[in-house]
Amino acid sequence: MQPLIPTCSRLLTRLHLPSFLCRKRVGPLSPSLLGWPMALWHSDPKLVLQNNGADAYCYLLFLRMVIKILLPIWPLSWIILMPVNSVNTSVEGNQGLNKFTFGNIAPDKQIRYVAHLILLWVFTCQ
Repeated sequence: MQPLIPTCSRLLTRLHLPSFLCRKRVGPLSPSLLGWPMALWHSDPKLVLQNNGADAYCYLLFLRMVIKILLPIWPLSWIILMPVNSVNTSVEGNQGLNKFTFGNIAPDKQIRYVAHLILLWVFTCQ
């Protein structure tokens, strides 16, 4: 029974101590303004789990999943939908960035909503 107690206490210490009391930490991210996404992407999730805990590990995995899903969708949707919403169509009162919105399509050009439906299908079903 004696060898079980140190193992159990290490496990309980790791689970219940606040993270600021732990001495081991992962190194700081890049000091540049736009360098942190690459440092985040190249960080080792197992090292984050060991040093920072389960919360940081789950958050890191969540951020990676969101990047994998949304990064390809973002440029494709802008390339297709911004011209569809803004070229040769206008609703009175829409100025500035509102010209690129879903609500800028004139009532006589509602066929353009098909582009939104097609991209919705491509992004969710493919």
